[in-house]
Amino acid sequence: MNAQLTDNWNKLYQNDNIPPWEDLEYNSKFCEFVIQNSTPEMQILELGAGLGHNAIYLAKAGLQVTASDVSTNAMARCKAFAENSGVTLNCRTIDILNLSGNEGEFHLIYEKGCWHTFFDDWSRTRFAERVASLLTDNGLWISASGSADNDDDPDDPYLITYPRLTLLQIALASEGYFEAKKIQKGLYGDRENNRFLTWECLFQKRANNRVKLTANSAAVSRSQCPA
Repeated sequence: MNAQLTDNWNKLYQNDNIPPWEDLEYNSKFCEFVIQNSTPEMQILELGAGLGHNAIYLAKAGLQVTASDVSTNAMARCKAFAENSGVTLNCRTIDILNLSGNEGEFHLIYEKGCWHTFFDDWSRTRFAERVASLLTDNGLWISASGSADNDDDPDDPYLITYPRLTLLQIALASEGYFEAKKIQKGLYGDRENNRFLTWECLFQKRANNRVKLTANSAAVSRSQCPA
């Protein structure tokens, strides 16, 4: 099984296709969370930017944002949307699990609904490690992921294309590389089919960027491994 629902994100953004999770406008509350934890001097990267509505809004607000996505089609459309909005936006194709080494270094990385597309513990941890590798010392990561507190079937995250993460899963995947500074509940979007609960997390990169699992979390990790 793939670590993600699909490995052909480019196809999902062909022509005028709009994937079901895609925002049709910026998410004001999530963008405000980013603004509250950033300054105009910061170099900021969005992962999984898709059509780029949040990145465009934040760039208009005066932040130095680079929008990125694994899909070249998404980035082409994002760039066009930005130009039509009167915004010069740096748009780049980045595969977070297969970095080239030329991505640069950022003070803050944010993503909404990108991390939670990885369906297993290993790939979520790898994602966190790769995010840390792109951050400056003590850099920040803001993430919004589907919550296991949603009132649907927690055993079938593939049913409507997003997994529901528990705080334990978030902690196990992130704590080796990040310190959790703030975790709050949010909503993914304003449209009816996108109004599912999320965990909005603010992480800070650990100074030594080294895995530091506690005895209890290590024991949980071992218990999840197949015999």
